Amino acid sequence: MGEFVEPTCGGQAFAATKVAPNMHILLDTSGSMKDPLDPQGDRRSLWTIASATVKSTTQALDTQLRFGLQNFSVPGGHCSVGKVLVTVAERTSAAIAAALPANAEGNGTPLGAALRAASGLSELEDKTRANYVLLITDGEETCGGNSKREAELLLAKGIKTYVVGFGGDVKGSKTLSDIATAGGTARPTGTAFYQADDAAALDAALKTISRGAVGCDFGLNSAPPDANALYVFMNGKTVVRDATHKDGWDYNAASQRVTVYGNACDALTADENAKFEVVYGCAVPPIN
Repeated sequence: MGEFVEPTCGGQAFAATKVAPNMHILLDTSGSMKDPLDPQGDRRSLWTIASATVKSTTQALDTQLRFGLQNFSVPGGHCSVGKVLVTVAERTSAAIAAALPANAEGNGTPLGAALRAASGLSELEDKTRANYVLLITDGEETCGGNSKREAELLLAKGIKTYVVGFGGDVKGSKTLSDIATAGGTARPTGTAFYQADDAAALDAALKTISRGAVGCDFGLNSAPPDANALYVFMNGKTVVRDATHKDGWDYNAASQRVTVYGNACDALTADENAKFEVVYGCAVPPIN
C-alpha cells in the first residue's frame, strides 16, 4: 500500500504510509476474573484466558500498533485503579507479557475511574496518530463512576473507546453498550460492544478491533496545496470523501493524515494486498 506513482493527468501522487495508532488497554483485574469461564465446561479462569489473549494479540500486532497497559482494580483498597503498567510506545508486547499480574486480585469494578485515568495520559493526546482505549471487563460498574460520561470526555479529546465484555455476566449489558456508543465505536448490528463468551470469541474480538485500528490511518509525505482537491483510490476505484466519518475517507490537515471509515475501512482491512493511493488534482488513479 502507498506505492508512490506519478499520475498521468498533471496532478501529484502522495506516498501514503500507515501510521501506527496508540491503543491503551484497560484490563479488568477484579476478583471475579478468577471465576471459571464455564463450571460445566472450560474451567479455566476468565483471567487465565484474558491475560493469555492480551499477550497473543499484542505479540501478533507488536509492529503495527503502539500498545499500553493498565489494570483495574488492584489489591489494597476497594475500587482502586492501578497505575500504568506499560506506557504506550513502540514494540511493547514483551513488556506487557512481563507486567501482567499472575492473578486477578482486585476489589470492585471501577469502569468510570479507569476511563478517567486513561483520559489523563499525555501519550493518548498524540495528534499525529489515532488514539484508542480498549476496555476489557467481565462486570458492570460497581464503584459509582459515570463510565458513559468518561467515554464521552475521551471522545471529545479524539480518543475512541472500544469495549469487550467477557463472560456471561455482561451479556446484553446496557452499561457496556453505553460506553461503546459514547466512545464512538458502537457496532452497527447486535450489541454496541463486543461480547465474548469463550476464549475463541475473545481472541477474535481483540484481533478484529486491533486490525481495524491498524488498517485505516495513513500519513502523507507532504501536505497537499488544497485539501479540497484530494482524491483517494483503492484498487483503482474511487473512495468517496465523507466528512461525517461513516463510510469513506477524510483528511486531517493538522496531523497530515488520511483516514478511511466504515465499510471502506472494512474492505481495506480485509484485503492485505489492497493498493491505496492518494492523488492531488486528479480524479483518476495513477497508471502503474
